[in-house]
Amino acid sequence: MSVKHKVKQGEWLAKIIRQYSLGSWQEVWDSPENTALKQKRRNPYCLLPGDEVVIPPPTEMKVSAGASYVLQGGERPDRLRLGLRRANTPLSRRRYELTFGEQVHCGTLSFTGMLEHLLPPEATEARLKIWTREEPELTCEWTLKLGHLDPVQEVSGAQARLANLGYYHGPINNELTDDTRTSLRNYQVALELPPTGELDAATSESLEATHEWNGGTELPEPPPGQAQDAPPPSGEVSELHEEAPQQSGPLPPEPAPVAEPPGTEPATQVAPGPQGTPPPPQSAVPVQTHRYGGFVLRTGDRDDQQRWGGQVQVQVQGNNGTATFVAPANGAAGAALSAPAHVLRLQRDLRELGFLVGGAPDGVFGLGTDWAVREFQVYAKMEHIAQEDTAATNPDYVARLSRAQNSLRYQGPISGIVNDATEQRIRHWLAHRWRCPVIVRAMRVQNNNPTTVIQDNLWRHDDTIDTTARIYVRDFTQYYTLPAGRDADALRVLGSYATYPGYGGQQSLPPRHTWTSSELLPASLVGVATFQAMTPAQQSTYKVVRAASEQECLGFFDSLNAYDNAFVSLGPCHWTLGILFLGQAVPSEGELGGFLSYLRATNAEAFQQAIESFGMRIDEDWNGGAGDGANLYDSTGKKYTGWPAQQRDDSTWGRMARTAAAGNYYKTYHWYYRFQMAGRTIAGFQRAMWGMARIRLRDIRATPWGTGVADVGNGNQTRPATIGDVVTSERGMGILLRWHIFRPGHVAAQNAAGQRLRNAFTVARDANPTLNWNQSPALWGNAHEAALVTAILDEAANVNDTVNAVANWPAWLGGGAQANPRGYALTLPAGTNLRILRGSFQFDAP
Repeated sequence: MSVKHKVKQGEWLAKIIRQYSLGSWQEVWDSPENTALKQKRRNPYCLLPGDEVVIPPPTEMKVSAGASYVLQGGERPDRLRLGLRRANTPLSRRRYELTFGEQVHCGTLSFTGMLEHLLPPEATEARLKIWTREEPELTCEWTLKLGHLDPVQEVSGAQARLANLGYYHGPINNELTDDTRTSLRNYQVALELPPTGELDAATSESLEATHEWNGGTELPEPPPGQAQDAPPPSGEVSELHEEAPQQSGPLPPEPAPVAEPPGTEPATQVAPGPQGTPPPPQSAVPVQTHRYGGFVLRTGDRDDQQRWGGQVQVQVQGNNGTATFVAPANGAAGAALSAPAHVLRLQRDLRELGFLVGGAPDGVFGLGTDWAVREFQVYAKMEHIAQEDTAATNPDYVARLSRAQNSLRYQGPISGIVNDATEQRIRHWLAHRWRCPVIVRAMRVQNNNPTTVIQDNLWRHDDTIDTTARIYVRDFTQYYTLPAGRDADALRVLGSYATYPGYGGQQSLPPRHTWTSSELLPASLVGVATFQAMTPAQQSTYKVVRAASEQECLGFFDSLNAYDNAFVSLGPCHWTLGILFLGQAVPSEGELGGFLSYLRATNAEAFQQAIESFGMRIDEDWNGGAGDGANLYDSTGKKYTGWPAQQRDDSTWGRMARTAAAGNYYKTYHWYYRFQMAGRTIAGFQRAMWGMARIRLRDIRATPWGTGVADVGNGNQTRPATIGDVVTSERGMGILLRWHIFRPGHVAAQNAAGQRLRNAFTVARDANPTLNWNQSPALWGNAHEAALVTAILDEAANVNDTVNAVANWPAWLGGGAQANPRGYALTLPAGTNLRILRGSFQFDAP
C-alpha cells in the first residue's frame, strides 16, 4: 500500500527514499502518483516543507527454489557541490576544510572555485572553512544547511539563491519585502531581464540556471561598519564575516560513463536531478535544450551585443513576458534566454574542463576562446582523457586526475566553432568530470628532480615568467609511443622560461630538458644504424649537418625555443614558424612552414600524427605549382617558407591570419609540447629533417657565384661557377650552412652569391696573390681552399661567432664529461673532424 510522506525541512527525495529502504528514487519520482509534484517542483533535490511524496509499496520479487541470485542495490551516495567566487571571480585553488560532525575533510578548490564532496548518508549540515589568504592567514567560515534550499518559485528559494549569488543580504523569510524586490531588480538588470522586481517565470528560471551554473555562492563583502582584518592582497576584497551562504543542495551520484542523447543537460547544478540528468522543467517558458541557447558560437560573438551564431540577435517579447531572441536572417525563434550570457558560459565551461588558454571569461568570443575551443576539440578526439576525483582531498591537481576511456569521442573538425557535436561533448565532459588530459606544470627542482608545484595548468607562453622553474608535462593520453624504458605515467620534462629583449617564452636545453634518445644520431636522422655504416657521401653530409645543428638545436630533436621573435624554432636548422621584425606589424612566413609542408608531401602519415591531428596544415602545398616546393621557395634567400592553415567547420582548410597574435597560438605550451614530442617519438618527423637539411645544402651549392670567378667545365661544355664549385671542403660547407641559417642573404642572393660571401673571397684572393685565382675553380688546390675558408670564417664570425664551433667540430669528442656538457652519445672514429681539404665535401643529394 502506498504511503504519503510529508516533506520536512532538510529533506530531499533521495534522502526520503532511504528512510523507506527503497532502491531507486528515480522510480518514485517518475511514478504517476507523483506527476503533479514533479510538474510543480521540477527538481527532486529542491522540495518545499509540506510537499507530499507518494511512496509506493516495496516491489515483490518472485524466486525459484534452488536458484542463486545476486542482489545489487542501494543508490550511490549524494554529493555536495559548491562554487565559490568573489566579484564574479572564482576562488581558484584555495585551501578548504569541510566538516560533517566529527569527520573533517581537507582539500583545494578547483581552478573554477568548485568544491565537490560525498555526503554522509545522515548529514544535515556541514561546516566549511576557506583559506582566502595564507600569509597572513585569512579565513572565512560558514555553516551549510543541507537540503534547506527551497524551490526557486518560492520567495524563500529566490531569496536564498540571490543571497548565495551576492545580491541579497536580508533574512530568508519567504516574504516579498522591499529589500527582496530591490535584490530581484538588481539581478534582473545584471542579467538583462525586464527590471520589474517581481519573481516572474523568466526571472525564476534565470535565477535557477545562474545559481546552478555557479554551483554555490558569491563571497559577500562585510556589511557596512563591520570590522575587517588586514587588507587583502591587491585586487581582492576581504571577506571576513561568518554569515553563512544560504542553503545548499546535495548533488546526486556520479553518472555512469555513457553517451548522452543530444539536448540533455549535464549535472552541473547545486541540486540537479537523478544520476546527473535533471528532469525537464515543466513551465510555460520554452525549454532551453541547448547549453548555449541553440546558437553555434564562434569568433566575433559577444554577449554584450547579443551577438551569437555570427549575427546580432533581435530581442522580442513573448506572450508570457519571456525574452526571446530571433535571428534577423531567417526570423526563426531561438531558444528562450533567461540569462543571455552564452559566450560567458562557454568560457567558464572550458575553464572548468581545464582549458585555460582562453584567459579570464569576459563574454567576448575572441582569439583566446577560439584557441580554447580548438584545444577542446583536439583532446575530445583522443582515446584517453583525464577524469578528476572531485571528492579527493589531495591539494595536488594532477594527483586528483586519473586516465579515463573517452566513451564519446569527437569526430568533427578542429574548427574553433562550437558546433552541435562540440557542445554535446562539452556537456558530456562536465557530467563525467573529464578534464584536459595534458597538464603543463612549473615546478621547483632539487637534485635534478621535480619537487614542488609552483604553478599548474600552464597554457600561454607567458603564464609563468619564473626563470628558475622547470616545466614538466603530465600526459594521460597515451598518444605518443615512447622509447623503451620511458614510463608513460611519469612527468615529462619540457624546459624552462627564458627571456629575450622584448620577448619571452619556453626553451629546452640539453641535457636537463632533453631526452638522450632524441640526439641527432645516424639512426634517427639518416636511418643508418651507425656512422661507420653510412656511405662516404652520407658521412660527409651528416658531419656538416650535425656540426651546424649543434649550434642550432644543440644536437637534439627535442631542443626547441619559443622565447624570441620567431614564435617557435626547431630542427637542425632551427626552422622558425615566422619572424616578427622590429617595426613590422605582419610577421614574415617561416621555414618551419616549409619543413612541415615538405613533411606532409613526403610522409603524410608522420605529418598526420605529428601535426594535422591537432588541427594544423601549411597553407602552401609542397607539390603545388611546379612541384618540389616551388610554391614555398624564396629565391632571394634560398629557403622555403610557409604559414599555417587551420581547419574550418566544413572540414576545409583556410589560411590563418598573419598576425603576431595569431602566431602566438603556436607558442602555447601545448603546441610546444607537440613539436617536442614529435621530435622525440615520431621517426618520420625526424627523418624528414635529413631530407630538408640536404635540400638547403643543395640550393646553397647550386647558387651561381656571379662575376669574379671563372667558368667550370671543358671546351664548349662550360657553365658559370656556383657556390658549390668555389667552396668544396667539409669545413667550408659547415660554416656556410651555419651562416646561411643565421643570415641567408649574406651567403646567397637571388642570382649570385651574397655580397658578404663575395667579400670574403676578395679578402682571400688579395691576401694570397701568389695563388692563381683566375683559373677555373675546378683547378684550385688545398691552398686555395684553406685561404678561402679562413676568410669566410673571419667574415662569418663577425656576424655570429658560433661558426667557430662549427669549424672546430667536434671539439667535445674524447675530452670527457667536462668537454661534453651536453652529454652527446654520438660515437665517431678517432680523428673525425670537418676536413678542410679541397674537394673533401661529398654531397649526399636528396
